[in-house]
Amino acid sequence: MYVKSIIEDYVYTSLNKLREIETGELDKEKYKQNIKKYILGDLNEYIDELGILERNKEYIMLIKNKLDSSGIAYREYKFETQHRLSIDTSGEFGWLIDEVGLAWDPIMDTPYIPSSSIKGLFRATLTWKILEHLLGDDKNAESIRKDAVQKADIILGGGGSNGFISNLAFFDAYPIDKKDNLIGLDVLTPMYSITKGTIGEHEANPTPIFIPVVEKGVTFHFIIASISRKNSEIFETKLGEINEEFSTANKELGDMKLGDLVGETIKEMLEVWGIGGKTSYNYGILREVI
Repeated sequence: MYVKSIIEDYVYTSLNKLREIETGELDKEKYKQNIKKYILGDLNEYIDELGILERNKEYIMLIKNKLDSSGIAYREYKFETQHRLSIDTSGEFGWLIDEVGLAWDPIMDTPYIPSSSIKGLFRATLTWKILEHLLGDDKNAESIRKDAVQKADIILGGGGSNGFISNLAFFDAYPIDKKDNLIGLDVLTPMYSITKGTIGEHEANPTPIFIPVVEKGVTFHFIIASISRKNSEIFETKLGEINEEFSTANKELGDMKLGDLVGETIKEMLEVWGIGGKTSYNYGILREVI
């Protein structure tokens, strides 16, 4: 079978099946097993048939060409999943199985890592890195923590009545290569059900929950760019030149180039912290592809 759009085919088919479940024409568990077979079987064949990875490469190349022609500075990064990746569990793809989904770009028709997720984790990691430069031996200084947040805001923008825009623009991360399948299923099986306030193994009625994930060995490619064409050298600019508060607070920090800080932060947040869900189980850990 050949489909034009994976996400449209999934949503259309799933909604029809859910109607059959509501009318009693279809058993929900049977439906879940069919969806499981689809994701583990036909779906990855469709991904290859549609040339999704090549299309993603072309799209990122288009972005780079537009940035180049506009004179906007940018840095690009490629990272490979070292374990499975569960990102945006409220995403539409797979959500109609057990109300646990996966981030899926409906225009590019591909799984992806939203730029909002990248920027959010980047802000947290950047704030921590700045904090490490400012703390010294005082690990509990509230004023220093607030200072680190304020300095992260200088780079990434701040909200509120006196808010201001970020110096950097974050783009979505798209898969461009894979070692095996792109999409897989994780299974969470609650082992006990509570009956009359007691839990007994003989009363267990496990109900598996299927979680769509990006598989290990998938390479993502994304871009971070200057927000303005006016500063084509922003990544080569020292933090102290962007704002003298960096140099005042810590000379080493003030002398660091923005591009170096961004690169170090990206590497730490993806290789150490992890992105998405279940990071405590090594999900969402990626390694830089050189």
